Amino acid sequence: LAMASCSDSFLEEKMVATITQDYFNTEKGFGELITGTYDALRQSKQYEQGPYVYFSGVDNMTLNGANGNYAASYWTSSNKIASSMDGLASENSKGSMLGYYPTINNCNRVIQTIDEGKALGKYANGSAEAMRGKAEGLFNRAYCMYVLNTFLGDVYFPRTYTSAMPANFAFQREPSEVTYNQLIADLRFAFDNLPTAAQLPRTEFGRATK
Repeated sequence: LAMASCSDSFLEEKMVATITQDYFNTEKGFGELITGTYDALRQSKQYEQGPYVYFSGVDNMTLNGANGNYAASYWTSSNKIASSMDGLASENSKGSMLGYYPTINNCNRVIQTIDEGKALGKYANGSAEAMRGKAEGLFNRAYCMYVLNTFLGDVYFPRTYTSAMPANFAFQREPSEVTYNQLIADLRFAFDNLPTAAQLPRTEFGRATK
């Protein structure tokens, strides 16, 4: 076995796949992009940001520190809770964009690609799969915006996909009433185009339904 393992063919490394943004323009890649929007449901558990933001100060959890829940300094705009909320909304960790806003951007890419008729294969031309994919994107975007609005009040609500850094970061907060009107419209579309739980194949357990 040792002799056979030392051959040139055994030691040769071959690149089997290189995924770029173009991959998500394919039918398979686009389907995986839709699945990726479910990162919305994982954000509350990423690293320590989620637990800090969701659980600090509630009766059934204490922080790892003597005065964490009660010290006034802990609740200032520059301390642990605030920085955790910043990370939950968006952060760059090891070259990956994580958090609610990057997920919203992926949702917008799904929605925009379908609306512009650029989706391929089973997602093309307003098909049932396209409408379901759009509904999933709208549902997950609505979930992200609901959480951000609940924690922070009036927040920026992006509705288009961006593939590059913005010219400036002077994003305008949107009134909560406008945000909720959008969420209601999005969820109505989602309800009309998502399957019922009974219609969902077992292999797709965990996806949004009516």
